[in-house]
Amino acid sequence: MFKLTPPPPTGGPWTKSVLHSFTGNPDGQAPFSALIADASGTLYGTTPGGGTTPAGTVYKVTPPTTTGGAWTETVLYSFTNGSDGGQPPAALTADPSGALYGPAPYGGASGNGVVFKLTPPTATGGAWTETVLYSFSGGTDGTSPNGSLIADASGALYGTTTSGGTGSSGTVFKLTPPTTTGGAWTETVLYTFTGSPDGASPFVGLIADASGALYGATYNGGTSGNGTVFKLTPPTTTGGAWTETVLYSFSGSDGANPRGSLIADAEGALYGTTFLGGAGSSGTVFKLTPPATTGGAWTETVLYSFTGGSDGANPPAALIADTSGALYGTTNSGGGGYGTVFKLTLPARFTGVPGKANCHGQSISVLAKTYGGVAAARYGAWIR
Repeated sequence: MFKLTPPPPTGGPWTKSVLHSFTGNPDGQAPFSALIADASGTLYGTTPGGGTTPAGTVYKVTPPTTTGGAWTETVLYSFTNGSDGGQPPAALTADPSGALYGPAPYGGASGNGVVFKLTPPTATGGAWTETVLYSFSGGTDGTSPNGSLIADASGALYGTTTSGGTGSSGTVFKLTPPTTTGGAWTETVLYTFTGSPDGASPFVGLIADASGALYGATYNGGTSGNGTVFKLTPPTTTGGAWTETVLYSFSGSDGANPRGSLIADAEGALYGTTFLGGAGSSGTVFKLTPPATTGGAWTETVLYSFTGGSDGANPPAALIADTSGALYGTTNSGGGGYGTVFKLTLPARFTGVPGKANCHGQSISVLAKTYGGVAAARYGAWIR
């Protein structure tokens, strides 16, 4: 786990600090997920490997009480790959009580993954309690949930499975909390992917707009088999069917195989990364601009194509943005051989207003080259 501190003067080097180095047992191994933080600055995350079994962990890292002191890692839960699930790859979701929620693609009652909850102890220093909210059967309800979850105001959770469903190409699901304490959560499949033209294998989590529509990406499928960006519109009547719309199908030269969650700006434009494709065949950063008129086509713009050299290759994760609109992300390889952390600065004339022509001239800066053990950020957020 690392921290990148910007330079005091503009244009100076960023400083990398290692907050924790994972050892495998018992603290976890190979963290893939983004981190979330509480009000005290404590960070929470998951590892798909390591732990006492080893089948992955949920952990927290607490900041030092004095400047320059060491951060402290604590394993909150070690998975067994049994009925409790195993190998959680995604960022966690927290509720107001401090409980943590996430998916685990393995284990569970049928070995097809679970959605879990971790409840904090009632007394300081006590053990966290893991509860399986739902075990996937591997049938029509889906298999292998990998993407992080989002929650609505009622506490219902929404997520994706990479396979399963009636089309065997993954699902979007909703988990509704019980009406009585201790009751069972109810899973509802909102959409089942078929592969073509709607997409297949959604690896990442969803984001939502103010109307309750859900947006996400599929790694495969679509008209060219290179993945899609999709929208799910809720029904107008209770109990009706959700409607899937493919906003964009990747062809390869424009990017291929998106693996990171999307982010959105105030105008409703979507931003993301593709793991492959682009001019350098090493992945892209892209923007999808909504149509100027209802029912029109979304417009894809490749903001940057990675070359596989010093700029990095194969971005696997969601982007984040600062108040200037600059985008930040990670690559899985390239740079020093083990990936980079990058910043994509858009020119002032790149306004991103729907219906306007997008100008080019983006520049990329590598903030740090990493030489092993990259923890890739996988999370979606709305830019306001």
